[in-house]
Amino acid sequence: MINTVHDAGWEATLVRAGTIPMPGKLLAPSGVLPEVVDLPSSVLLLRGHGRTLLVDTSAGSMAEEWDGATSDLTAALLAAGAVPDEIDTVILTHLDFDHCGGVIVDGRPAFADARVVVSREAADWAREADDPGAAAIREIHAIGLLDVWHGGEVAPGLSLLDAPGHRIGHCALAIGTARYLADVVHHPLHVEHLDWDREFDSDPEVALATRSAMLATAAGPVACSHIEGWATIERDGNTLRWKPL
Repeated sequence: MINTVHDAGWEATLVRAGTIPMPGKLLAPSGVLPEVVDLPSSVLLLRGHGRTLLVDTSAGSMAEEWDGATSDLTAALLAAGAVPDEIDTVILTHLDFDHCGGVIVDGRPAFADARVVVSREAADWAREADDPGAAAIREIHAIGLLDVWHGGEVAPGLSLLDAPGHRIGHCALAIGTARYLADVVHHPLHVEHLDWDREFDSDPEVALATRSAMLATAAGPVACSHIEGWATIERDGNTLRWKPL
């Protein structure tokens, strides 16, 4: 299993920062998967161009939002050879608890003076939403560390990509030809069976169209928040499959 790829001058390392016990029946038709599947809750550590960036933060103190979820981002970063204070920018692909919960610790930014980047749609939603993730972004905004992405590169060779349908403002990340797809899919089987991954989408039909388009056009390595390791998308006629690197 390959956890690190290199593209566009970046070292992109998938870091498992927690777990989420997921009923198998929420990921696939009943009986296909075990009764409970321990999904990784991963973040992406980016080093390059004299910078260190982090994509998503795992659940942090919001782990209690899901029964049995775990999160220890600091330990995971240390194991990957990084410390929170060296991170200069945090990119949040969306504001679900397991992606943004670690951005605030005890009412303070978890990453010193790091800028926190969210999409315009996510920022607009967070202004008034009654949601733990939205509240965290309001705290970051009040501190003066929030950057709202309106398009273009967020760093050399890094661009956010709109990935609608899962959550308001959900984005993927392009790293040269590599793609970090966040929650576009949640399990390798979802690549072959695109319609199985509907349980957590706010707009399932839009999410299905996003999933289909992003996977069909993936030309380099891909990674997702809840799947171990980097992979490529293998094509067999009209069928797509997740092929671990």
